[in-house]
Amino acid sequence: MNKDAVQHERGPRKAKPKILSVSSMILPNSTASSGPPIACSSSPIMASMSNVSLANQFNRKLSKHSLLPQSQLACLPTTENYNSFSTIINQTTLYEAAARLLFTMTNWLQTVPSFKILPTEDQHTLLEDNWHYLLIINFSQWMVPIMAIQLTNSALNQSDQLEVQRICDCIYKLRSLGLDLYEYTYIKTLSLYQSATKPLINQSHIDACQEHVLFLLRTSLMSHSASTYSVKFTQLIGIIQAMNHIPAHAVQRIFFPSITCNIPVGKVLCELYRSKTNETTS
Repeated sequence: MNKDAVQHERGPRKAKPKILSVSSMILPNSTASSGPPIACSSSPIMASMSNVSLANQFNRKLSKHSLLPQSQLACLPTTENYNSFSTIINQTTLYEAAARLLFTMTNWLQTVPSFKILPTEDQHTLLEDNWHYLLIINFSQWMVPIMAIQLTNSALNQSDQLEVQRICDCIYKLRSLGLDLYEYTYIKTLSLYQSATKPLINQSHIDACQEHVLFLLRTSLMSHSASTYSVKFTQLIGIIQAMNHIPAHAVQRIFFPSITCNIPVGKVLCELYRSKTNETTS
């Protein structure tokens, strides 16, 4: 008696239930497995670029136009005047979405060669310092339905409640700019390569990448509309500056309440990235 006959006598096999990711449930038309375009490569062109850091350039621009970002950002939506989404997910699902976005970060990092060739110590430092910026940008890019009320609970202190407002404001303002896939990739790369808390081994490479990605972002914005390029770029600088005032530990308490404060999310993300890298190389 062959295996098919035995299986027939036992009855048809039950199909395994298909496990849908949180991002797929929220965004059924998204393609989480497909990585975004490469923002920065390790081409020879990079070596000839200036080593002036992007952070310094941002600081120069913001000090020169200290009042401009606020005036430009005033016209963008905030949590007070942003229209409610047609679909509002509950708090638990929002936490699951945040966790899913951490996994998408590891997939995205695999598409950035300039990051992959960095020393492991530099990779971990940048991830541990800047992971929360990537999360905020991903919330905007993936159009996750999020409102401040969903993150409000008695477990958060008054300071964290203010951070909830700041986070949602950054998400709404980023979303309102209508960035395309490439521009979101550039913004994430810039945020990933921001100044670290400790010296980096290959700082010159990171500075060159920052300059290159900044050029790509400018070019992309200008290609859409040369007349509004300056305003849109200034708004992006203002949003990045606002995100820089949001501490990582507050983002962890807000979106990952089940993770103890003794285990930083940045270190968890480093382990996920290391495991993902080992899978791709094995």
